[in-house]
Amino acid sequence: MQSTADNFDDEQSMTTKNKWYQAPDYAYDLLEHLLDPNPHSRFTAKEALSHPFFMNDDHHV
Repeated sequence: MQSTADNFDDEQSMTTKNKWYQAPDYAYDLLEHLLDPNPHSRFTAKEALSHPFFMNDDHHV
């Protein structure tokens, strides 16, 4: 039997996953560039802030 805390964690995890499935492609693109392991091709702060993710009004930042 799962505890209440375990149930909450499972529910929270599913809610988060469902939100990611609904994320627009430009959100994934931004993350891909921010998480690039190569420091030479990884986005700088200036590049990140001028990415369409931050220029689009379709989401809540």
